[in-house]
Amino acid sequence: MIAFRIVLVGFLFSILSLASGAVPPAGFAPYDAYFGSYQIGPGHEIGISRFIMDSGAPVVLMSDYRSGVVRRLFPVSQNEFEMGPGFDQASPAELRVRFERNAGGQVTGLTLQPAGGSPSFARRAPLEERSVTIDANGRATLVEFSLLHADQAITSPDGASRQAGTIPRD
Repeated sequence: MIAFRIVLVGFLFSILSLASGAVPPAGFAPYDAYFGSYQIGPGHEIGISRFIMDSGAPVVLMSDYRSGVVRRLFPVSQNEFEMGPGFDQASPAELRVRFERNAGGQVTGLTLQPAGGSPSFARRAPLEERSVTIDANGRATLVEFSLLHADQAITSPDGASRQAGTIPRD
């Protein structure tokens, strides 16, 4: 039997862990809380996700689901990144992205600051988490389902309290 956890983020999903204990490369650890979907306005979401370059280097991507723009984010500080004019071009910076946290330290949104433009805020969207098992015959079974919000803990059927951005890896 194979077991894995899927997190649905806007239009994308990430497989977070396998029964073997595989986890994303350690290079992502400082940014784990940032990965997810953010709502700029009605019908306009952006996603912050993990990506492995051909060189094997872990990087952070921003995807604008409305425009189709997908670019690498280059870290400037622990909670700020810049996006350049091309996928793997850092300069000249076209956009600065700053992640915002609440008093409890949870990421609640991000501020987008275009070069020479006005800032806008995008609030963190809820995440769906589903644990799935696949038996020897290839049948998938939904084991657990949770809806995780950035600003509150949700208790799943297994009784565990979780926060968005801090989804445990079994």
